[in-house]
Amino acid sequence: MIPRNLEEKLAERERAGNVRSLPVLYPGLSDFSGNDYLGFSGALTMDGHLPAGSTGSRLISGNHPVFYKLENEILPDFHGFEAALFFGSGYTANTGLFSCIAGRTDTILYDEKVHASIRDGIRTGLSKAHAFRHNSPKDLETRLQRAEGQVFVAVESVYSMDGDLAPLREIAALCGRYKAFLIVDEAHALGVFGKGLIDAYQLQKAVFAAVFTYGKAFGVHGAAVCGPEILKRFLLNFSRPFIYTTAPAPESVQRVIDAYTLFSSEEGQRRCARLNERIAYWNTGPVFSYFSRNPSAIQCVYIKGNEAARSLEKELQRAGFSVKAILHPTVAEGEERIRISLGAARSEAEIDRLKQVIHNFFAL
Repeated sequence: MIPRNLEEKLAERERAGNVRSLPVLYPGLSDFSGNDYLGFSGALTMDGHLPAGSTGSRLISGNHPVFYKLENEILPDFHGFEAALFFGSGYTANTGLFSCIAGRTDTILYDEKVHASIRDGIRTGLSKAHAFRHNSPKDLETRLQRAEGQVFVAVESVYSMDGDLAPLREIAALCGRYKAFLIVDEAHALGVFGKGLIDAYQLQKAVFAAVFTYGKAFGVHGAAVCGPEILKRFLLNFSRPFIYTTAPAPESVQRVIDAYTLFSSEEGQRRCARLNERIAYWNTGPVFSYFSRNPSAIQCVYIKGNEAARSLEKELQRAGFSVKAILHPTVAEGEERIRISLGAARSEAEIDRLKQVIHNFFAL
């Protein structure tokens, strides 16, 4: 016997043409879908010297010394924040932070295009919450003028689906003017824009908390929330996704440390330079309405409708490219696209060939 609502909800998705399924990953394709922007995932290997499991939560038996090294000896100095707390993933870092940071009488204002993990964290919490128009300091200011209680503002420095950058300096200035607490998700900026856009703009003193995710350019797993020491102590006591879960394996935490070491090396900086060359190359040449021209590693090929996006995805896969269509409801209806992830390992010839297949598809 199967609950009726399961079948009904899946049937709705199938009728709308947006039911999700796990993709088949074919070997040998040129990878333009993964977030391993610097190619670190293949460069970092397990050495087997640390435990494969943590045996319990950080607050009971899982607080291995490797956490101390990452949180106290590396992250504060590297990112310019007083303290840091490691989570098992970017999703749990955001849900763990946003579910507890604001109280009943407080308000969270968030960009309408922030990641689902931020929205889910806000939904779990007790505060009031309102979205402001994407990358609109003007709309944010209007909402800041009306907001009640302590106010928290949530943005991504680089937006994961669109690849555009937040106007961080303007938003930080507004937060300072209205005494709001700015929280920035740096998932897709770390490693692409050096240490992230907070560091690039020297905004550490203007940002209350930052989330750095390691499953993108750093090629490993996990995330850290960086901010003042009192924020770390608060999360240790009130962040349920942190408290009530088995700690990440020490072996995987060591890989994060190794990723920081690789990033800071000459090889890491060569990869960063190569990635930025590929981004610049993507943005050269004729302008077409269906291509984005972003300064980040995330580019978009816009094509309206789920079926049309799926057709282009299949055409590109047949041509030897690993790409993924982003469909409604992941993005708004009419904003469907192929999401292109540029990487240091991709060549200019591969980019040319990818663009040619796309041009041929739109010319049909």
